[in-house]
Amino acid sequence: MSVNILTPTNIWGNFYTEVPVKAKTAVQKTIDGVMLSYVKIAGREVNGERVEVMALLSKKENFKGGPAILVSSNPELPISEELAIKFAKEGYLVLSVDLGGQNEESKLYTVYPKSISYANFVESKNNLLGVNGSVKNTCWYEWGAVLFYAYEYLREQCGKSRIGVVGVKHGANAAWCLAANKQEISACVFLNNAGWLAYKGVYKYANTLEPDFSDEACAFIAGIDSQAYANHVKSPTLILSALLDSEFDPDRADDTIARISKDVYSCIDFTLSYESGISQSAYNNMLVFLNNFLRTTRKTFIKEPKISATVKNGEIVINTEFDGKNVKDVVVYFSEEIDNPFERTFESAKKVCIKEKEATFTFKPYAYSKSVLIFAKAFYENGFSISSNLLSKKINAEDFMPSNKSKIIFSTREENSESIFSVSNNLDIDFLASYAPVIKKGPMDIMGAYSSHKLTTKKVLTSKNTPSEDAMLILDFYSKEHTILNVTLSVKTEFGITDYTAYYKSNGGNVWCSVRLGMEKFKTAEGRILKSYENLYSLSFSAEGEYLVNNILWV
Repeated sequence: MSVNILTPTNIWGNFYTEVPVKAKTAVQKTIDGVMLSYVKIAGREVNGERVEVMALLSKKENFKGGPAILVSSNPELPISEELAIKFAKEGYLVLSVDLGGQNEESKLYTVYPKSISYANFVESKNNLLGVNGSVKNTCWYEWGAVLFYAYEYLREQCGKSRIGVVGVKHGANAAWCLAANKQEISACVFLNNAGWLAYKGVYKYANTLEPDFSDEACAFIAGIDSQAYANHVKSPTLILSALLDSEFDPDRADDTIARISKDVYSCIDFTLSYESGISQSAYNNMLVFLNNFLRTTRKTFIKEPKISATVKNGEIVINTEFDGKNVKDVVVYFSEEIDNPFERTFESAKKVCIKEKEATFTFKPYAYSKSVLIFAKAFYENGFSISSNLLSKKINAEDFMPSNKSKIIFSTREENSESIFSVSNNLDIDFLASYAPVIKKGPMDIMGAYSSHKLTTKKVLTSKNTPSEDAMLILDFYSKEHTILNVTLSVKTEFGITDYTAYYKSNGGNVWCSVRLGMEKFKTAEGRILKSYENLYSLSFSAEGEYLVNNILWV
C-alpha cells in the first residue's frame, strides 16, 4: 500500500476553526479557593456530528485577569484537577483539555463520533504508530483538532493576555502541532515527549543503522512525530524529560531542540531518578520558565551549559561553561556502558574547581565500559535548572589503567549518590508527588537513602558492578519502627524479568542494622531460589514506613 507522506503545513494549513467557539458548562465546583468549571466545547464536525470537547477551566475566585495556560493532558488519564489547581493558584487562567476520550475513571471526557472512535485512547493505544492511508485518519489528528478548538475558546476567555501551552506525554504530540501553527503562543513546555516515537528501540548511541521504515512509518514520522513540527515552532520552548523513561527516548531531545530556529529560545532539563513523570522540582522549573515568558516581555532566558570532555592522566576531564549570573550549583552526571536509556544509572563526577562561568570535573571510568554518556546540569537561585546536551564519548581501554570491578553499589560518602536510584512513577500514582530518592539523617548522624516509593537501581547492569557468583550482598538498614525490608534482585530471562526477593525483619529502635544476604536468600514468589547472578537487571528496596539504606556493596 502506498501512503502519502504529508508535511505539517499540508496537514494543518487549511484547518478551519469556527469562531466564536460554542461551549456550555457541564459541572462547576470550588476547591481551596479555585473555581473549577468543566465545559463542553463544540469541536470539529465529522460526518454531520460534532466532537464534544471536554475541558476544565480553572481560576482563583478573585481572578482579575492575567496570562493563561492551555494544558494538553496525557490521553491515558482523565484531566488532572491537581495540576489545574496548582497553576490557578499561581494566578493563571487554566484550560485543561481531555484528549483521550472514553475512560472508566471519569465521566467527564471528550466524546468522539462513532465514525472516528479510534480517537478514544482505549481503542488506539495498541496501535499508536499506525497510519491507515492518511495521517488524518488517526487519533493524533483528532487530538490536534481538539486542541485547536480548545485554544480558540481559551483566547475568547482571556482576551489579549498571553497564552502558554503545556503538553503531557502523548498529549505533548498534539501540543507540538498546536505550537507549530499558532505562533503567537508565548511559551511551550513539553513533558516527556520530544518526538521520535517511530524510533522506539533504535538507540541513538548504539551505532545501529537507520531502520528501513515502511511507507506507513514514514508517513507517521513526517506528519505526526513531534520532531517534524519543531522547526515551525516560534515560541520559547522547554522540554522536561525523565532520563529513565522507557516510552519517550530522552537521548533524542537534543535532536528535536536542534530543529527549532536559533532565533527562538529553547532548552532542555533532564529529570534524574524518575522512570516516568515529573518531580515537584521539575514542576517548579516549569513554573519559573512560564512566569518568565508569560509575565514579562523578555524573549530569552538562562543559557544552557556547554560541555566538552578529554582524557588526561587516566581520567576523563569534563569542562563546563554556563550562564554565571546567580548560579547556585553545577553538577556533571555520567553513565557508563548502557545504550538503552531506560537501563542507565547516572552518577556524579568529582568537582575539581568552579569559577564564575566555568567548572571542571573528573572521573575515572571502568576501562572496559566502551562508552560513557555525560551531561551537565546548572541550578540557579531563582529555582530554575537547565541541562546541557548529552555528550557521548568512546572509552579506549588503553587510555585507562585496568581496574577491578566496583564492589560498592551505594554509599552516602559519595557526593550526589542518590542519583543512582530511581523510582517507578507512571503518572497514574500522583502527577506531582515527589517520590524521588532523598538522603536523610539516621542514628549517629549517619545518612541514608529513602523514598516513600520503592528504591531501584540498575547499576548492577554494568559489567563494572556485576558480582562474582560467590558474592554476598551487605548493607546498613535503619527503621525506627518494626518493619520488614524487601530486597529484590530482578533478572532478565527469555520470558521477561523475574524477581527474586529476600526479606529482613527489623525490630526497629534507634540503631543501624547490618544486613547480610547470600544468593540462597533470594526467592521468587513461588519459592524458587536464585541460582546465578548472571543477567541481573536491577536491585530494589522497599519497606513499610520510613526507612534508610546505606553502604550497599558486594563482598
